[in-house]
Amino acid sequence: MAEYNFIYTTFSLTEEQKRLGTGPILTEMFQNMQRKINGKETRKFYYYSGHDINIANILNTFGLFDPPHPPEYSSALIFELYQRPNTQEYIVKLLYKYSTTGEDLRDLKIPNCSEENSTDCSMEGFSKMLQPYFIEDLDSECEIKSLAKEYIGISTLGNAN
Repeated sequence: MAEYNFIYTTFSLTEEQKRLGTGPILTEMFQNMQRKINGKETRKFYYYSGHDINIANILNTFGLFDPPHPPEYSSALIFELYQRPNTQEYIVKLLYKYSTTGEDLRDLKIPNCSEENSTDCSMEGFSKMLQPYFIEDLDSECEIKSLAKEYIGISTLGNAN
């Protein structure tokens, strides 16, 4: 079972992997929310498609992955942006559709962000929580380091006979 769980967190084991593996999609989603708040976006809905591994890695980045239970077929993460009518404050909710049978939509509490006794996460708290994962320029983030550029290796597989 440990090998099975490793597959689902391969791209989010370290903070750097979380940043490079889930940072681009989290950055884009956050920027879209900011554009909506600032009146620069009229769309009400964004849809991103991925695989179970993508969902597991985002959950792992948030500290919410449940190792013995990887995402099932047709699982989904839903990030919702709301404006509270009484305070005009913006909040984010994270919902997890974890299977296709029955009532299977969970309202998740975002660690280090959600309010006590609530799953509501202020936009300010969401920004602070995501800050370590924001990617400004993916190309420069993924550049080959100078040491790697200088290394030339030969790899062989199989029997030398």
